[in-house]
Amino acid sequence: EISQKEIVIQASQRQKYIDQSQSLNLMIPPSASPKEVNSLLIEGWEMGVKTFYYQRSANPAQELARSILTCASCEA
Repeated sequence: EISQKEIVIQASQRQKYIDQSQSLNLMIPPSASPKEVNSLLIEGWEMGVKTFYYQRSANPAQELARSILTCASCEA
């Protein structure tokens, strides 16, 4: 997966050439602390990103991997 910080950096580089705004979606893991989320958003704002949409969830592949790792019947 691509680092969410890298997505913010790339968005800030594109923002220079966009008159209004761009849609920037971030997938922030539920395990991320509010401090980490805030830091990511402030860094983006300081780099000139005008808008953010973030979702605190994992993608389906991560959920599947997590469920396989914690499956009691799979550990036999």
